[in-house]
Amino acid sequence: MARIVIAGGSGYIGQALVTEFSLEGYEVVVLSRTNRPVPGARVVAWDAASPSESWYREIDGAEAVVNLCGERLLQRWSPAARARIRESRLGPTCLIGAAIAASTDPARTWVNASATGWYGDTGGKEVSEASPASDDYLGQLCRDWESEVDKAETPGTRRVKLRIGLVLGRDSEALKRLSLLARAFMGGPIGSGRQYMPWIHERDLARLFAWCVTSDVLGAVNATAPNPVTNAEFMRELRSAVGRPGAPGLPSGLAMAVCDAMGWEKVMMLGGTRAVPAIACGRGFEFRFPTLSEALHDLLSEVPKAWKTPMLAA
Repeated sequence: MARIVIAGGSGYIGQALVTEFSLEGYEVVVLSRTNRPVPGARVVAWDAASPSESWYREIDGAEAVVNLCGERLLQRWSPAARARIRESRLGPTCLIGAAIAASTDPARTWVNASATGWYGDTGGKEVSEASPASDDYLGQLCRDWESEVDKAETPGTRRVKLRIGLVLGRDSEALKRLSLLARAFMGGPIGSGRQYMPWIHERDLARLFAWCVTSDVLGAVNATAPNPVTNAEFMRELRSAVGRPGAPGLPSGLAMAVCDAMGWEKVMMLGGTRAVPAIACGRGFEFRFPTLSEALHDLLSEVPKAWKTPMLAA
């Protein structure tokens, strides 16, 4: 049975990938620092910082290695946190590259997570995988993260860098928080509401990872739905899905104050990225949830239909 190794696979996205790859008939091995059980996978301990014969053996001969490692961004960006966020991405990526390079039977494919933060605030301009990295903190973080994949000495391994947008899922932290705001009649736009939100349904993200393993695609691939929406459109659709009317927005000044308090760059709340999955669409990948309305009505299916309202103005 072909083996898929997922580093950092014990989290929310990792569990979605375990389910998808298991359904496809793969043996799934999760490299985890916590060593807690992951349904559908065999768990092997690793510290994401140093080589070990036990997890090196799992990578040797694997069909694919998937790297999801990276500390969460939704925290206060103190200097220490910024250093941890950076090292939690670059360190494990470098280590995995070294493990593949040292294998006697290198993995056929390496799929490494990245993020649409690569592009920075693009306003209303549509960007694709060919667009350059921005010069802000997130853009340079993603550039350096992907660079660790590019410089690894793994010539026999096809390398893919998935630039992931906002993941919407039943257990995703982002959707939980936004849904709570909408249900509490506080689901208005942030600032002008014109900033774009590149999003993707959790099932399409898992399917896209699997597609990267079975196709011959390589290089950067945007893991976003083909229909990005503005923040105002997103919140309007979300209010409709949970049956809430229009709500007051968060003024730009207050959003800026939140960014200052958290040490974030303003792009986190007031910037947006109109990223489209040009590579995936151009190579024939079919999204099951191409529109936000379809995604939200699937994920919020527990909301009684009678509560769901036609889309209302912001």
